[in-house]
Amino acid sequence: MTVPPDLRSEVLVGCLSGLAIGDSLLLSFEKCTRRSLVRFKDRPLEQGLCCRRGMLSDDTEHAVFVLQAWIRSEGDLGRFQRSLAWRLRWWLLCLPAGIGKATLRSIVRLWLGWSPECSGVSSGGNGTLMRAPVLGVLITRDRAERWRWVDASSRLTHRDAAPRIAARAVAEVTAWLARREESPCPWTELAACGPDDHRWIDLLDLVRAKLDAGAGVQDLADAFGFSDGVPGYSYFTIGLALFAFLQHRSDPASGMRALRDTGGDTDTVGAIAGSFWGCEQGRSAFPASWWNRLADWPMSRRYLDSLARAAAGKGSLPTWVWPLYPLRAAAFLAIIISHGFLRLVR
Repeated sequence: MTVPPDLRSEVLVGCLSGLAIGDSLLLSFEKCTRRSLVRFKDRPLEQGLCCRRGMLSDDTEHAVFVLQAWIRSEGDLGRFQRSLAWRLRWWLLCLPAGIGKATLRSIVRLWLGWSPECSGVSSGGNGTLMRAPVLGVLITRDRAERWRWVDASSRLTHRDAAPRIAARAVAEVTAWLARREESPCPWTELAACGPDDHRWIDLLDLVRAKLDAGAGVQDLADAFGFSDGVPGYSYFTIGLALFAFLQHRSDPASGMRALRDTGGDTDTVGAIAGSFWGCEQGRSAFPASWWNRLADWPMSRRYLDSLARAAAGKGSLPTWVWPLYPLRAAAFLAIIISHGFLRLVR
């Protein structure tokens, strides 16, 4: 089934908005332990990185770079990969806060002359996942083609099977949601993302079993073996994000609170889960303040909407001011350091 252009535009806006909301909302709680989060349990969940406003981390930045490269590529996969590689190179020069070790090493390799096909390093981290949701919406019909683009994005930073399989799974979920099919979760398609990896199949079986048992998000985190914060490992991230989405499908606010309370790599899990809710229900699925209190530049709310519509063929690539981006990166780093210090003294 092919998604009509008008619907694809709205779904892509919802997907990118949901990703940005989940990223910014849970960024304030990244690397917190579950024990330290107990004091927030009865508080409303709101944007709170700086002056009751939210900002965007590398999770949204990578999704933005994918859409920019998609527009520039004009359907040519090799051109897409090269364009995305150059965006990552220039992004590194801005000294982004919170960049993962694998992503850092792979971009250094790109600068040193490695080709995008072999610049990825050995890691099971989350670097590939944030680039996958929008590709699932853009390529909904042909699974083999969808995986070609997801794999090309993944190879830039990670060469291990786990992050590639997890990224494929993220794209499968958003493609399924974008098609608006009246069908249950595509478990068979998800298993096909890595049929020879018993860890992947076991994880899917565990997620399904916990869903059938009516367990909570923290129960699943405990079953993964992490009772005080989930690490940034790709299988655990997609497992938690998918579980939270399916368990709280009609109530994204409850799902986001549950993900916050698990601790660990909350912003990436929140970004992936947010993209699922945004794909299916649009931005209106979330409390309006979560979006309205998002204050960033040049990744402004208007820019994100314009970029998503342009990628869906409803406009041209909006202006992106690269020379001023290091200033934004420096301000973001200062805010992150200040936020971390305040967390220590509170």
